[in-house]
Amino acid sequence: MEITDIQLDFLWLTKGGPILDAPDPFWEKWRKEKLKLSNFIKTESIPKLIQLIVTAYKDQYPRSYWGGGILLDLENYAPKEEEGYVLIESSSMIRKDIKKIKKKHYTDNEDLSYLSELIYEFTDSHELEVPIETILEGKVYEKVTNVNVITYTVEESPIAQLVITPQSFKLIVNEAYFVYLSL
Repeated sequence: MEITDIQLDFLWLTKGGPILDAPDPFWEKWRKEKLKLSNFIKTESIPKLIQLIVTAYKDQYPRSYWGGGILLDLENYAPKEEEGYVLIESSSMIRKDIKKIKKKHYTDNEDLSYLSELIYEFTDSHELEVPIETILEGKVYEKVTNVNVITYTVEESPIAQLVITPQSFKLIVNEAYFVYLSL
């Protein structure tokens, strides 16, 4: 499957208020696309998964689906914390090519929470430079290489920085683009 096979609009669109005693029309409309996204996250290669994340954050701040979709048991999962990050370890994931996922959130003065950092650590090495640069095409960015660490600083984007090594990916979100989108 390709990213273009999924209509990702539901990641950015606002939805109406709460619905009582009825299915939410927003999610009824986008159910098939959300399922496609979930399957993509569970089954596609690491470079494609990273392309999906970069696509989602390239122009707008999206709803965050970057960890829960690959949990073995979402209902009984108890997140761990490590150095200010929420941690998902490989033993809790469907995917075995990801060693761990770390997420850091920023909470504003209205107690709304936003994903501010996302880190994926992989079990094997992956070439992510070309997949990332393909998605960043059209954006102004600076690329700095320091041994095997590549840092992309992106202008006018929810992506403040992307930091990659052969065995990791880190997204740092530009706080100026935080938008609260209910799940």
